[in-house]
Amino acid sequence: METILVSNNNSYTLAEKVSYLLGMKLHILETHLFPDGEIISGYPFEECKHLIFIGNMYPDISASFLEFILFVRQAKARGVKKITAIMPYFIYSRSNNFEHILYILNHTGVDNIYTLDLHNYDKELSRNYNLHNISSCKKVAEEVLAHHQIDLLVAPDKGRESFVKALSDFVNVPYFALNKTRINGKCIWIKYL
Repeated sequence: METILVSNNNSYTLAEKVSYLLGMKLHILETHLFPDGEIISGYPFEECKHLIFIGNMYPDISASFLEFILFVRQAKARGVKKITAIMPYFIYSRSNNFEHILYILNHTGVDNIYTLDLHNYDKELSRNYNLHNISSCKKVAEEVLAHHQIDLLVAPDKGRESFVKALSDFVNVPYFALNKTRINGKCIWIKYL
C-alpha cells in the first residue's frame, strides 16, 4: 500500500472527516496503559511507503507525545519511508521548548508537520523542520460574520494578537490585546495594552 491514514483517539472526529474527504480508510492507533503509567503502542498496520498521522496532543500532552514518538520509531523500523504529521494543536508552541519538540520530531523520523495557528510562528525555524502553519483566520472570520454582529475583538494575550488583528481586518472591527503575565500554573495577571 502506498499511503495509510492513522489517528490517535484524541483526533478521531477530525481524522474521520479527513478520511472521508481523501477517500482513505482510517486506522486508529491503539495504545495500552499499564498500572505503573507506562504506555505501549504497536504498529499493527500493513506495510506502506507514506504514513499520514493525525494527532491532537491535547489533553494529556506528555503521554500523547510519547505515544506518537514510539509509534513513529516503530513505523520507521517497519520500512515506512515518509511520515507526515497533522497536529492541530502543536504542543509547547508558546515556550522555549518549541524548537526542542521540533528537533525531536525531526530526528525521530517525521518528515513534514502541519499545524494550525501557531502562537509564535518563526519562518526560518519552520523551514528548518518542515513545519507548515495553516491559518484558520479567514474561515473563523466567515463563520463569525455569518452568525454574529461583532463590535470589538479582544486578543487574550500578546501571542494571539497577530491572529486577532488579522481577524479584525477581515471583519472590519477594532480590536485590543490584553497583556497577560503568568504568575504560576494557576494564576495570571492581566492588564490592557
